[in-house]
Amino acid sequence: MQLTYKHEDWIDALPNKAAATVRAIASQFERGGTDGLENPQIWRTPEVRIAGGLEALRLAGNPRELLVETKTRMFAA
Repeated sequence: MQLTYKHEDWIDALPNKAAATVRAIASQFERGGTDGLENPQIWRTPEVRIAGGLEALRLAGNPRELLVETKTRMFAA
């Protein structure tokens, strides 16, 4: 997965649960492309829920900003 390879330092700097959620979101993108990423059901997928979901992203700050940053980095990867 390009995101975790190219942006490993950024991901590793996040709290553990937030990092796991970012990886789970990236995995959904890898499987379903943009549609998988933009699907509001992404928060209900087992992988994202187990990783910590939206609550885990809050550990790293503003979830919306973190999600935008994640998407930006994914598309740049």
